[in-house]
Amino acid sequence: MIHRPGKTTLSVLITLATAAAARLGRAGTTLATALVAARAAGAEGRARVCAAALAWERERDAADALARQIAEAEQLLGVPASPDTGTTPSGSAGPRASHTAVI
Repeated sequence: MIHRPGKTTLSVLITLATAAAARLGRAGTTLATALVAARAAGAEGRARVCAAALAWERERDAADALARQIAEAEQLLGVPASPDTGTTPSGSAGPRASHTAVI
């Protein structure tokens, strides 16, 4: 199959399903429709995972920025940070806070 620029994957799948249905009759139409639906659902699922990963990264970046701001403010106020944990006496995370992204 030659993928034509400008056509979406879903439109290509629909074209293939239509061609297969014409060759296979009613049972083929049902099967081809189910295949297109399953592939579309898979593509939508992958898109949601990607969007969630990007949102996670934005939130992690925001949390890191806040941790840096808190550390800077506490340093300006003269609040000592705990040397072994990277936290202040108030329990807020200092600049060494770590985050783990699950993608």
